[in-house]
Amino acid sequence: MLHKDCHAQQACCRLEVVDVKHRYGSNLTPYHEYWLQSPSTQSFFFWLDHGEGKDLDLPEARRKQLDRQRLHYCTKEERKKFAVQIGDDHLLRFQHNQAPVHTLISEEEQQIDQDFAAWKDAETKALALGRGPKPDKNTMSEAELQERKTAKKRRNTNKWIYVTSADKKQLYIAPKVKGEFQHSSFLSGGSVGSAGAVMVNQGQIIKLAPMSGHYQPNIEQFIAFINQLTEQGVDLRNALLLNPFPAELECNHHLVQVDLESLDDHK
Repeated sequence: MLHKDCHAQQACCRLEVVDVKHRYGSNLTPYHEYWLQSPSTQSFFFWLDHGEGKDLDLPEARRKQLDRQRLHYCTKEERKKFAVQIGDDHLLRFQHNQAPVHTLISEEEQQIDQDFAAWKDAETKALALGRGPKPDKNTMSEAELQERKTAKKRRNTNKWIYVTSADKKQLYIAPKVKGEFQHSSFLSGGSVGSAGAVMVNQGQIIKLAPMSGHYQPNIEQFIAFINQLTEQGVDLRNALLLNPFPAELECNHHLVQVDLESLDDHK
């Protein structure tokens, strides 16, 4: 139960977990902020579902969207199909069937198969450009705006995510489904050792990004995860390792410095 004396930021991080319906945290947040500003003495979820706020319909997250988008929290048995191990060949393989992890769609496969080095170089340049001044949408034509929307939608159709267990002994990987299956889904909102986005080509990691709105991983966790992978024999020499943090700690691998907005576009 959440009360008014609960710290706002701390409470928002917990909303999705403590909600018995596991509604998407980003949708719950505006309602929670509204409740914080209200004079109500009712607990948040009672207020939202049965009390004074049950008929509230905010434009930031319509009630239909709030009720529709519910995250799936895996049971112990369900998460087994997402468990990944490092094979004797040093490739990432799903434990339940030993199949190599493969996250690419056909368009990405063609680019990488043709010339991975050129693809990686192009990605690095695109990320570097993303650190420059952001384009002014007010000066764009309708065609340019539509192209940006189409490109973002295309990127969003195939995003894969990972977490490691709190003890860092188990890695989980699965495709992200916004509002349905996200980082918190793997361990039912429990603690993790690391979290982010990943791209894998037939068992070989080609991109890693420490990006999770729920867990908000830090640079130390990301580097620890990278080091753990290399210690287990994973070859990351050709992987694109993205760092959205302002400071870069000592690391045996080159981290590409990016800002949060460009990372969100390229994760």
